[in-house]
Amino acid sequence: MEVDNMSPFLDIPLEVLLQISSYLTTSDYGNLRHVCRRLEVSLLQSFTHEFFTKRQFMISEFSLGALVDISKSRFAPSLSHLIISIERPPIPPSLPVHMQVFSDLEQALRYNKMREEHMSHQALITTGRDLQLLTEALCNLPNLETIGLRDFNSSGRYRDETDNTWHAYGAPTFFRETNFPLDQPRFGGRHLDSSLVESRIQYVSYVFLMMLRALGKAKETHSPTQLEVILRNCHLPSLAFNVPRYLESTITPFLKDLQTLFLDLGPASFSTLVINNGGNYQGYLGLTLVTFLSKTTSLKHLRLNFRSCAKDETRDLLLWLIRTPESSGGSKHQGVEVNKMQEKLPRIPQTPAFQHLKELEIGMITIEPSLLLNIYKRFKPSLRIISLHKVTFSIESQNQVADRVNLWASFFGQMAKLKFNLSDIRLSFLKQIHSMPGYSIEFFLKQIHSMPGYSIEFKDKNKNSSAPNYGTTWTGNDFERSSGELIDSMFINWPPDQDMQEDSYTSPSEDDDDIDDE
Repeated sequence: MEVDNMSPFLDIPLEVLLQISSYLTTSDYGNLRHVCRRLEVSLLQSFTHEFFTKRQFMISEFSLGALVDISKSRFAPSLSHLIISIERPPIPPSLPVHMQVFSDLEQALRYNKMREEHMSHQALITTGRDLQLLTEALCNLPNLETIGLRDFNSSGRYRDETDNTWHAYGAPTFFRETNFPLDQPRFGGRHLDSSLVESRIQYVSYVFLMMLRALGKAKETHSPTQLEVILRNCHLPSLAFNVPRYLESTITPFLKDLQTLFLDLGPASFSTLVINNGGNYQGYLGLTLVTFLSKTTSLKHLRLNFRSCAKDETRDLLLWLIRTPESSGGSKHQGVEVNKMQEKLPRIPQTPAFQHLKELEIGMITIEPSLLLNIYKRFKPSLRIISLHKVTFSIESQNQVADRVNLWASFFGQMAKLKFNLSDIRLSFLKQIHSMPGYSIEFFLKQIHSMPGYSIEFKDKNKNSSAPNYGTTWTGNDFERSSGELIDSMFINWPPDQDMQEDSYTSPSEDDDDIDDE
């Protein structure tokens, strides 16, 4: 075009132009790209990297339709990280009789728009249109590596000072047209019996299962190897892991080839089912979850976060992880005759060998040191990277409180003696808690979150800061020989002797983010 030769921007070196464009707002940056075709070509790589490497969408006709359009465009090869948000149009409030007549046209239009979006969303999820759109998009994204499920918006959008968050595509438009925020499913703690929370549990489960179905259907064309569920206001319920038999042929092949899996779990993840364990009938917490995990035989990287979980809730899952394939539940016991009635009860699925598991991240859990050590020993041949975030050691011995034993230093001392071949250790907000005089063990376990705890602080020889440091990272290739520096850096700021029996310890401030979720 003739106008290309007239643009003064073409005389500016590209690196200078990119530096200048970094100060522009999103709209001004778009206008700059439209100055001329040659300038658009010069900025294309930088623009694509910033806006089309990682994108977030929600379950709506408008948002998923845009994802399909992108998957058919020149930007499709650049998209490597796709995020599905679980936010949705809220249920429109019922209008009182005296408000049936709107005097404000804009208010009337916004109310109608919110109702239209809600009905459109209901039609989308009840007809299977959402599955169709997501599957079509996945088939057209040749370089997609990671797909995630989230209930929050990430920060880091530096161009627009008024809003520095990356929203799901379509979310700002919905707010602008209705003046209402999208509903972000929230549930947590132990109050899971209300109808609203039950509706949200069902929706989160539906979206997760719909994603798995789309990934399974698109597998022959292309399949990402990383599935990241990062949730801050809710967690995956047990219903989400219940893959019906008629969908196993679609979903299981995808799970079998999955290499990275992040799961945010909570109390609703561990529903109880009665199982047949060698002729013994017993309640088992989290059967759908361990059945789901039993299909992920190729994992190289596993992250498990446990939000607000009681110690007893997670125990069945953790014990399942450390079982070797030869000793897993479900084997026939000699002398036990299995009748047809017994076969109607489910059995614990066999634990995979997980022989490729290189990185294991565990967060937000209270656990016994011996159990955590057994988990690491189970994966010792392949394990190279471990991460612990907001993990609390609990013991029932009061003597170790009086003796001021640092459980974490002792733990890593045992790891060194066992000659783990580790290359990276990431630790943050570690604690230890003890049963205290005057409390029974049963009372202590029930009140575990309100009992006094002792946080692990880390000394850094290279820093003179007096501020406490509650996180550290170790890297190396000989943990047995160099573990001493890590262990020596761990210390507990014990209270005075007279305060040891009192609940006077103040824990450090901790943010609620997942383990390195960005």
